[in-house]
Amino acid sequence: MEKNFLNELVKNGEVHRDVGILGPKLYFYDEPDTIWSAGCKLSWKLSRGIQIGVNELDKGQYDNEKEVEYVSGSAFLIKNEVIKKIGLMDEKYFLYFEESDWTLRANQASYKSLYVPTAKVWHKISQSGGGIAKPTGLYYITRNRWIFMRKWAKKRDYIFFIIYQIVGALLLPLLLSVYYWNSKLFMAYYRGLSMGVREIQSCG
Repeated sequence: MEKNFLNELVKNGEVHRDVGILGPKLYFYDEPDTIWSAGCKLSWKLSRGIQIGVNELDKGQYDNEKEVEYVSGSAFLIKNEVIKKIGLMDEKYFLYFEESDWTLRANQASYKSLYVPTAKVWHKISQSGGGIAKPTGLYYITRNRWIFMRKWAKKRDYIFFIIYQIVGALLLPLLLSVYYWNSKLFMAYYRGLSMGVREIQSCG
């Protein structure tokens, strides 16, 4: 990370009083000129976060600060006043979707999220859970997207999501297991699916 990345986030947070969460420009750690995230947006029907600018060589195309749906949880600044108003991250998620949920709660309290390109961080991707390539990551991603969608999605997006998940449940775990050559992914997916459905049923 650059030495002044935190100062840039704080400075912009002080200028924009209606902004509650701020995130830097993120690069791949092993490819320091390649963007991993210039802010994020949500695909509601597929229930997945989309990193803006991912895999693009940085040529200054994302050098303007802008309001975004949310910023990556790998590095961001949230104002103390926001935490006092909306509380901490929901521990139910544990891993994945927790920052998206937090951002939407901030949005409900009339706070915006801001991407700040002058703050720069280099990120080692998926070091915590491994993403869909590792059993732990796949379990929590599969489980938590059900919790997230049940809580936040509009009815038609939620219905599409359910249909998409039913179809995907027949093929996705098999394809992932073969692609990553890891048989543990097969059961990790179904454990996540089962626990996700149980969670939303327990919430009514």
